[in-house]
Amino acid sequence: MVKRFNEDSTCQEASSREYLQTNPTVDCRYRFDGTRLILTEVKVHGVPSCDPKSGIYEVEVQGVDRIEFIIVQDSCRLRIRSMAVGHERVPQSISK
Repeated sequence: MVKRFNEDSTCQEASSREYLQTNPTVDCRYRFDGTRLILTEVKVHGVPSCDPKSGIYEVEVQGVDRIEFIIVQDSCRLRIRSMAVGHERVPQSISK
C-alpha cells in the first residue's frame, strides 16, 4: 500500500505508486493535532468504506526517510492494517 500526503491537506492511498495517479483506492484529508495525525476518509474506490470516517494516529519519526503511525483511536480495520506498517519516503517522481 502506498500513501501520498499533499501540501493542501489531501491524501490518497493505492496499491502501487502508479495507481496513485490513475486509480487511488482512498481519497482522504488529514490534519495534525500536535504529534497526532487525524485522517478522514472522503471517498473510496473498490474497497469498503470506513465508519467512522476518521482515525487518530501518533506520528513517530524514525530517521530521515522513515515514519510510523501508532494507533490512538480507529475502528476501521482496513485503515488500521494499512497504517500499522512502517512507511518509507519515496521520491516525488509522480506529480499530483
